[in-house]
Amino acid sequence: MDTISIPPATMAASPQFPVTILPRAAWRNGMLVRMPNWLGDAVMALPALWQLKQILPPNAALGVIIPVGLRSFFHSLSWVDIIFPLAETHRNWSREEIAAIRRFSPGAGVLFNNSLRDVCMLRLGGVSELYGGAARGRGFLLRGSFRFPPR
Repeated sequence: MDTISIPPATMAASPQFPVTILPRAAWRNGMLVRMPNWLGDAVMALPALWQLKQILPPNAALGVIIPVGLRSFFHSLSWVDIIFPLAETHRNWSREEIAAIRRFSPGAGVLFNNSLRDVCMLRLGGVSELYGGAARGRGFLLRGSFRFPPR
C-alpha cells in the first residue's frame, strides 16, 4: 500500500498529537479544511494550513471552507487550490454548498473551529475522514480528535 510520509521536521513540531498517515488512495481529490470564521483567527491558522498542504500527495488539492467575506484573502494565497465560500456561516449549509463539496470529493477534512454543525455538514458532503477538536460533543463523529486542555 502506497503511503504518504510526513517530513521529520513536521513530526517533531507537535509530538503531543498522534500522527495518522493515510494511504495515498484514501486522499481521493485532496483535503478540505474548515477555517475559522474571523480574519484574525484565520491568519493565525495559516501556519497549520501550510503544514497540511505539505503532507498532501502530488495531484491532491487543498481546499478551504470559509465565510464569503474572507474569499479575497484566501484567493491571494497561491497554495490554496480551491475555495468553498459559505453564504451563512452560522446556519446549515445550502444544498448547493454541500453538493459542491461532494463534487470535490475530498479524502480528509480538518476542522479549525468547534462547530458540531460543520462536522454534520461535512459528513453530508461525503467526507468520512474528519479530524479536529473533540469539543461540544462532536468527538464521536471524528475519525481522530484531541481534547482541549481545561482553562
